[in-house]
Amino acid sequence: MLAFSYSEDNRADEIIEELAKNSKWEEVLSNAHFLILESPYEAGGYYYMAFAYHHLEMKSKAKTYIKHAKRLKDKNLAYKISQLEFEMGRRKSMPDSTGLSETSSDIRIPKLKDRFYFSYDFHQSMPIGISMGNLRPRGVGSYMAVRSNQGLFTATNGFEVRGNGKPYESDAGFEPTGITRTGSIEGIMGLTWKLIGPLWMYSGAGLNHSRVFYEMENPEENPNLTSWAKSPQNNLNVFALESGLIMNLMGVNLKIGTVMTDFDYNHLRVQVGLGFSLVQK
Repeated sequence: MLAFSYSEDNRADEIIEELAKNSKWEEVLSNAHFLILESPYEAGGYYYMAFAYHHLEMKSKAKTYIKHAKRLKDKNLAYKISQLEFEMGRRKSMPDSTGLSETSSDIRIPKLKDRFYFSYDFHQSMPIGISMGNLRPRGVGSYMAVRSNQGLFTATNGFEVRGNGKPYESDAGFEPTGITRTGSIEGIMGLTWKLIGPLWMYSGAGLNHSRVFYEMENPEENPNLTSWAKSPQNNLNVFALESGLIMNLMGVNLKIGTVMTDFDYNHLRVQVGLGFSLVQK
């Protein structure tokens, strides 16, 4: 008989293991099915179902569940799955000696569907941000993100100054107050892929654009009135790279990751996000 031990730290696994040791296969099936419903992206429940059906000599069902367990690529169970497959292959003839009906309608494997997620992303320097994409139980998904800040929407009415903040001759009389404002926007596209359980990883690249605004005054005409001027010479376009984790639980997703601009670790920031996900049809 195969060793039946998966996770000593998991109470559900311990219960199933004890039932298997006592050959209580119907109870093993019931508990394994519950485990599948609780953790459909984990291989454990499918492995236990295959293990029980194997010992009940129900070849078709055992093959179906072991095949699904393999698809989920659980490193902790990889050896036991291959061991069970080997023993299943040794039994060339597995008649139904239990009296149980082996029909395809009894196989209870939930469909693992792709999910679409939408998230509000936040960082102090980039408080306006959204990201959206796919979370796939198998394979690779894609996503895109757009983030900005309030400074980008600074009104200048066409007022421009030099790169040092000094006005052009046509605007003589204006002087910089010494106050500046930076507006930024970035767009990123990338990939998502499943790690384990409800956890996905994402990574992408894109472009970050920033511009500087100078507060200007005209002390001779009206010392109490100030206006903003843009400085096209200070506009900057640099690459942006990011990576992080997405945890999706019951349709709610939490994000945390890092974004680096201009390949400079001094420009590294931590981005967090909160959103929702929907099953894709």
